[in-house]
Amino acid sequence: MNESNQKKKQAQELTTNRLMVIFVYVILLLMGMARLYRYMVTGSTFLQGQRLNLILLIAGAAAAAVFLIWAAVQYKKGTFRKDRLVTPLLFGICFLLFTLSCLILRLDFANGMNVLNVLLPVMAVLYLIYLICERRFFTFCVVCAAGVISAYCSYHSVHEQRFMAVVAGVLAVAALVPALTKGKTAEKLREALYGRNLNRCFVLISNLLILALVMAAYLLGGKIALAAAIALAAGLLGMAVYYTVRTL
Repeated sequence: MNESNQKKKQAQELTTNRLMVIFVYVILLLMGMARLYRYMVTGSTFLQGQRLNLILLIAGAAAAAVFLIWAAVQYKKGTFRKDRLVTPLLFGICFLLFTLSCLILRLDFANGMNVLNVLLPVMAVLYLIYLICERRFFTFCVVCAAGVISAYCSYHSVHEQRFMAVVAGVLAVAALVPALTKGKTAEKLREALYGRNLNRCFVLISNLLILALVMAAYLLGGKIALAAAIALAAGLLGMAVYYTVRTL
């Protein structure tokens, strides 16, 4: 095996291992959060569950901050090893997901676990797309997935519906700005988000449509929100099929 093929094989194995780590972690995190949630909703352990949630939330946030700062320092010094599976960035992402999960359970006592059952698997799939697909498809998936979750939250009228509507709206606008503006900074952001081949017309139409559906779902709720969620999910599935067929 020549050096080029060996490096390609090592890169594929690294990608596979990263996917396995994230998917296993998400499964374990869901199991752990489900157990914590049962502890929080049981009458005899209600107060202890609330205290435990707060302790885990603070500890997770502190650990996430430490590892993410460590990763940022390594990037700045040029010592970050992209060829390694276990990195400070990986730990930072894991603790960030852990903190987010604890926060959702704390803020939404009634529907927090239902939100996590959707949110965490979606984030795992987005990570898969980030590793194996084109940047423009990943960017579209992030914005569209945020729109789906926002519309889903609006349909069920959960506490996170306003927050998710804001997140989806900000992501749609943020993805749109570098595609329509000029300058060196915008050019770097464009390449990071969409690669070198940018279809401005598609980016404009898709992001404005996602934004419109998210706003309609948030303002009208009910069946309109459900229809918006289905439409966004169908669009996401359609784009996934298109990019899959295109790469074959």
